[in-house]
Amino acid sequence: MNQKEKKRREKIAEYVAVTHISGFLIGAMAIIKTLNLNLDESLRPVFPAGLLVALLLYLAARGALAYLAKNERVKGVILGIPAGLHLGAVGILVAVVTLVLWFSGQGQSQVKVLYTIPIILAAVNHGKIPGLAAAAAASLVMIAVTLSGGPVNLEPDLVFAGVFILLAWLIGGLRDVENEAREHLVDMVNTDDITGLINHRHFQERLDALLAGARPSGFAFTLIVFDIDYFKHYNNTFGHRQGDQVLVEIGGLLKEMIPVPGFAARLGHDEFAVVLPGISLQEATAFSEKLRAQINGQEFFGGQVQPGGRITVSIGVTAYPDHGSNKQDLVRAAFEALEKAKVTNKNRVEVYFSVFEDLKKSMNESERDLLSSVRTLLGVINAKDKYTYGHSERVVQLCRLLARRAGMNEKEERMLAYAAFLHDIGKIEVPREVLNKVEPLLPEEWETLKMHPLWGIDIIRPAVSLQEAIPVIKHHHENYNGTGYPEGISGKDIPYGARVLRIIDSFDAMTTHRPYRRGISLPEALQELAKGSGSLYDPELVKGFVICMEELKESREISSKRLNI
Repeated sequence: MNQKEKKRREKIAEYVAVTHISGFLIGAMAIIKTLNLNLDESLRPVFPAGLLVALLLYLAARGALAYLAKNERVKGVILGIPAGLHLGAVGILVAVVTLVLWFSGQGQSQVKVLYTIPIILAAVNHGKIPGLAAAAAASLVMIAVTLSGGPVNLEPDLVFAGVFILLAWLIGGLRDVENEAREHLVDMVNTDDITGLINHRHFQERLDALLAGARPSGFAFTLIVFDIDYFKHYNNTFGHRQGDQVLVEIGGLLKEMIPVPGFAARLGHDEFAVVLPGISLQEATAFSEKLRAQINGQEFFGGQVQPGGRITVSIGVTAYPDHGSNKQDLVRAAFEALEKAKVTNKNRVEVYFSVFEDLKKSMNESERDLLSSVRTLLGVINAKDKYTYGHSERVVQLCRLLARRAGMNEKEERMLAYAAFLHDIGKIEVPREVLNKVEPLLPEEWETLKMHPLWGIDIIRPAVSLQEAIPVIKHHHENYNGTGYPEGISGKDIPYGARVLRIIDSFDAMTTHRPYRRGISLPEALQELAKGSGSLYDPELVKGFVICMEELKESREISSKRLNI
């Protein structure tokens, strides 16, 4: 419940409280009038005081209820009470008034006016139909009580009944109109007017509510964010009206594909988000891949003018609580994964992975501080050379895959992961224009670039826990035939981890877009590795990596078919 709705309910509660108090006073006066109370001189001063005490007790009870309502636990119980119980309370009020009517003079009593209180409460709180039901019930029991006293004139009761029904119809009808108008306005405020999905503001509210329920219960969910590749180019070519039509079609596709209770939102220009409660990271990844393939295969108007010849999307996937314990961290992780997908080849799904957090677990406090500084330096490198964005973390994942295939033990695998994460840290010393140069490097520029492994090990040397990673970082550009750098060593003289990293580093470079060329496909990259086997790369490790990639591709295809979402 947002603050505006909360204030609205509080104001209605104030009016209901005033109605209760007014009803008390009106009822007291009706009872006095009906019973024709003749108080002697000794009771005249006491009766008003007693009436005042009763009123104060009533107000105290109302105040106690208001105080309890401020307690979140009590408030949750109150809000959880079904509407049927509230209507039951109205029925009890009708019964109480009927008893007062019976004992205060039956058909001739003026207490009948008190029936207006439960009728008003039913109409205000529940609308026209419940209000009319309360009015009809009150009218019937009122007439029944009157008839029980013998032959009487029913005209006053019929007038009362007409007033009751008119009151319920008017107040309940106005309440229904107000509710419909409010719901329409809320829908307009919460919905994106182009796609029909929820908008960015309401997405934040829904995500906050989901997190509030997930924290105490340990409930897990996944967050997917994606945007349309080269959408600015499409809008510039066909105009924003046609671009809006693409957004409409993607919005419709999301509505069809998302399983309940998941929901989708348009976050901005061409950015969308999908939340899948109770869905695992593996299932969310399969869903994302299916969504990507569906959009890639759909025939959008003018899609052939796009750089890839089709309308495509890049997708980032995260999971709560694995990738973030609060909204800010979770959303940041999702957009980091999206950015990695866009910086590489676009039209792909990227699952969030932070090797930094993994490395921190095995380090002491001083080494964590050093690693934080190193991460800052990596951020500077990312800003200087967009190619490196996400490169290190992708290399870590593939290095671990090949390390397991090659039979490396846990410690060796961990050190290889550290080296893979930090292997390009020395590029902080390389000028931006050299890192991003499209033309072939000049000899002196090439010599500068070849120094980055040595500069890198100088940066991480103070970290005791990273000492075994230093040889891998230093020699990750050595070639198997001895033509690499910085020392030109060959074959088995190259550290085993460096030979693994050499293959993975090259593979990621081949499959990633650079300013001077587009990335190549997986089969093409594996062919290039095969060509370099024995000259640039360890031939046995190349064979193992090819098997790893084939198994990985097959497992992803099987997972997607099995999940069928």
